[in-house]
Amino acid sequence: MSIPIDHIIRSHRRSIALVVRPDGSLEVRAPLALPEPAIREFVTRHRAWIEKQQEHARRNPPQPAHAFRSGETFLLHGQAYPLRLVPRQRPALQFTDGEFLLAASALPTARETFTRWYRAYAARLIPGRLQALATRYGFAYKKVRLSSARTRWGSCSSLGTISISWRLVMAPEA
Repeated sequence: MSIPIDHIIRSHRRSIALVVRPDGSLEVRAPLALPEPAIREFVTRHRAWIEKQQEHARRNPPQPAHAFRSGETFLLHGQAYPLRLVPRQRPALQFTDGEFLLAASALPTARETFTRWYRAYAARLIPGRLQALATRYGFAYKKVRLSSARTRWGSCSSLGTISISWRLVMAPEA
């Protein structure tokens, strides 16, 4: 039995990429001129990897979007911390004594408020951590750039720019 391909995206690329989406569907990205039988053969060759990723997706369904209610938890360094709505405060979002405090007046823009807070926190934390890792492992870089990537944690350009997703501050430090 062959693995169903849910979506094929053709573009000016040189290689084939397999993407198993969070819902378990399979997307294949392929060069424009690559015949479909070659794509199907590639998928068949990588069947074990695809099935493993699809099983992982089934076991770990996507989390629902945040509702920004008191008691809901948000991640920081791999730990879940509760949110508490407060009548008013400046800045609108703070992390204090193991909880996130959000001003009730900021609820209409809570998602953007959290994004700004996480980005600012990452901007303070990541450069120092990166410098410590560069010293420890003996590599050099010219610039650090925070990205909003959802699936790629980081990358390095040939010019020495290291791009790191600000979302990494939600993951465990290790």
